[in-house]
Order: sequence, then structure tokens, then C-alpha cells
Amino acid sequence: MSIESEIFSRRVFKFEKLEKAGWKREKDGDWSLARDFLGGKFTARLRMSAEGVVRGEVVDNAFGEEYLPLREESPGSFALEVRNAYEALLEDVAKECSIPRPFGSAQANRISNLIFERFGASPDFPWEDLSEYGVFRVKEGGKWFALIGNVAGAKLDSNLKGEIWILNLKLDPAQITELTSQGGFYRAYHMNKIHWLTIALNETVSDETIMDLLAKSRALVAEKRKN
Repeated sequence: MSIESEIFSRRVFKFEKLEKAGWKREKDGDWSLARDFLGGKFTARLRMSAEGVVRGEVVDNAFGEEYLPLREESPGSFALEVRNAYEALLEDVAKECSIPRPFGSAQANRISNLIFERFGASPDFPWEDLSEYGVFRVKEGGKWFALIGNVAGAKLDSNLKGEIWILNLKLDPAQITELTSQGGFYRAYHMNKIHWLTIALNETVSDETIMDLLAKSRALVAEKRKN
């Protein structure tokens, strides 16, 4: 993951704040920003797409060239100083014109927003050692009906590479058996595999289908609470 992605992948840009923060709109629709740092010895040049994806380069102003040593896996002491200063600059830019988003995939954040819109539930993060795992609870009694987190894809399917974001929800066992024969659905990761289902949040399953299943999960949890 790039330095820029580490800073911005968990944030959502507020486009109305960009001009005030010094960004300029380019003819191709992208936004650009240039800022000097380390006493003007270096310039950070950032480019952001309309989708909010940020790319960047650091220019060594003494030579007018991109300073690449800061991107090495084990940079030297001076390159590390430059990298730390660049990261601090990026953090400042992020605070000026973006807000945090709770999860690390686009679909996970869409589903989180849809859960709030439909059920009025926002995620809370109850585990210090699993700080990226958010749960969504029914208002009555606080039982949770959904969990969003991340896991190594191979733990679900040997064909899934890298990290993947997932949703766990509760369903009727017969429906779980039916769904797990389809792509994107798995027996629950780290939970009761009879009553809970895991869905890969990698665009394999549509938002509409997921929201329909979440409504069932919420109803099952709420019903159990009443009983």
C-alpha cells in the first residue's frame, strides 16, 4: 500500500472544502495540490481523482526531481526524516478536507451507511485487539445483528488473495445452506456456522441483496430478544 493510501484510504473527502485548503480543479476533473515542506527543500504534489483516490510525489527542489528514497522499504535516516515529514503533511491535508470512514472497503462503507439510513444503527467498536471490527445493534437490548471486519481471504476460500472485508449476519440455517452454494457467501467466520453467515464485501454480492438479508438478521435478533 502506498504512503498516500495509508493516509487516505480510510477517509472520505468533503469536496466543498478543497478550494479553501488550496486544491485546484484541473481540466480533466482531477484536483491538485502542491505544498512545500522541510523549509522548502521538498514539495509534495498531490493529485486526486473525482472518486477521491490520491496519488502523490515528493520533489527534491535542489534537483527538480522526484525524491524516491522515501518510498524504500528500509529508508536511510535522511530519507526517513523526509518520509515522516511527508506523512505529517498528508495527515494535515486529510484533517483539513476529509472525514474518517469506519471501514477499509467501498462496499463496507456503503453498507454501513445503508444500515444507518434503514435501521438507524451506527457501528461501535467493542474490541481493542480487533479495532477495525464494528458491530451494529438493535436498539432494544443492544444485541448485535451484523458485524463488519477484515480477514485474510484464504481463511474463507483458498482462491481469495490478500485481505478481504466481510459482513457477518444471522439467518435461518436452511437459507444459510442455500446461500453458501453461491459465490460470495460462506459459513460464518469465527462464529456459529449454523446460525450465522459471512458475506464477502468485494462487490460479488449486490448491496440490495445484502440489505434484504440484513433486514432478516435484524428481525431474527429482535424477535429472540422479545422471547
